[in-house]
Amino acid sequence: MTAYAERSGFEIVAVVNETASGAKNDRVERKLVLDLARKRQIDLVLVPELSRWGRSTSDLRTTIEELAARQVGIRALNGPDLDISTAQSKLMLNLLAAISEFERDLLQERIKSGIAQKWSSCRTTCL
Repeated sequence: MTAYAERSGFEIVAVVNETASGAKNDRVERKLVLDLARKRQIDLVLVPELSRWGRSTSDLRTTIEELAARQVGIRALNGPDLDISTAQSKLMLNLLAAISEFERDLLQERIKSGIAQKWSSCRTTCL
């Protein structure tokens, strides 16, 4: 991402390495980025994919609207810039946010199913 920012001619203000789940809304690193936006120290947030910013549709919409209100854009390397000043871009934001949340829900269902299957198998063969 740093190389992309440099090739694009962006001045890098901060590099934040987020390791917490995108499903959590109270991440320290994301709060740091939002603080930079509130202080008007950044114009753009660059993320590898939108789901790293957040997985909940309502959270993504709220935080991206907060960034937009401060004239801060967000760019996902695997997707379009999210300038929510038009009806089409607001629709795109909601679609991408819903897809991200859907992916998260599917992952949780698969994990639960796998755990249930493992325990079911263990009960019949291990006890």
